[in-house]
Amino acid sequence: MHLRALVFIAAITYAMVIGGGLVLYRMYVVIPELQHSTIINHQNKLKAIHSSYLNDLRNLEVLNIDWAAWNDTFFYIDGRNEHYLSENILPYAFEDLHLDLVVVIARDKTPHFIGIQTSDGLKQLDSIEQATQDLDIDFLLSEQQQTGTLRIDGAIGYYTSHAVTDNFEEEPSNGILLFARKFPDSLFQRIKLLTQTQVKPISVESITTDGSHIINPMTGFAISTLNKDYYLLLDEPNNPFQSAFKVTHESIDVPFILDETTIFSILHS
Repeated sequence: MHLRALVFIAAITYAMVIGGGLVLYRMYVVIPELQHSTIINHQNKLKAIHSSYLNDLRNLEVLNIDWAAWNDTFFYIDGRNEHYLSENILPYAFEDLHLDLVVVIARDKTPHFIGIQTSDGLKQLDSIEQATQDLDIDFLLSEQQQTGTLRIDGAIGYYTSHAVTDNFEEEPSNGILLFARKFPDSLFQRIKLLTQTQVKPISVESITTDGSHIINPMTGFAISTLNKDYYLLLDEPNNPFQSAFKVTHESIDVPFILDETTIFSILHS
C-alpha cells in the first residue's frame, strides 16, 4: 500500500475517533445537562406565568371583598339602599374598576343585579345564565369566597365572589357579590416580556395533547419531557368550568447532537 494511502487512512481513522468521541461526549454528558437546564428554565417560566395570573386574581379578590363586606351592598340586597346601583355600580364599576361582569344575588337566589360589559356596551340581564353558563349559584352561595374562570361575551375571564355582609361582618350574609374580568391583553404582554412566551387562555376540553404537556400547579410544576407547548391548568377540580393557559415558547432550545461548534472541532482536529 502506498504511503499516501496509509496517511489518508490514518487521517480518516483519527478524525472518526476524535469525532466519535466528541459526539459521544455530547450525547451522554453535554446534552443531558443542557436538557436538564432547559427543563428547569421552562419550569421557572411556568411558575412566573402562574404567579402573574394569581397576582391579577388576588387584586380582584381584594376589591371584591371590600365591596362585599360593605353596608351599602348589604343594605341594597335588603332593599334599604335604592341608590346603590346609580351611585356605585353604573357605570363606575365597569369603567373605573375595569369589570366585565357584576352579579349581586340574594341568599334565596333572587338576582338583584346582573350587568355585563359587551362589545355592544353595558347590558343588564335578568338571569346569570344569560351572562354565562359557567357558574354554579348553589355552589357560590354555599361558599364564603370562591374564585375561578368562566366564559363571558365570547372570551375567557376570571372571577371572584364573596358573601355579602355588613361593614364589621357581624350580620349573617344575605347574598353574594361577584366580580369578573376578561383576561386583559396587558397581562399577556407582561408575561411575554418576562418569559419570552406566548400565552392564550383556552378551555381544558379543547386540549388534545397527552398528559406530559399538561401542568397542574396544585401538584407542582415538574416537567417530564421538553415541549414547545404546555398547558397550565387554572381551576380547582370543583369549578364548573375548567380553563388553562396554552404556553408556547418562542424556542424550546433543545440541543442538537451535532451543533456548529462540534462540527468545527471535528473538521479542525
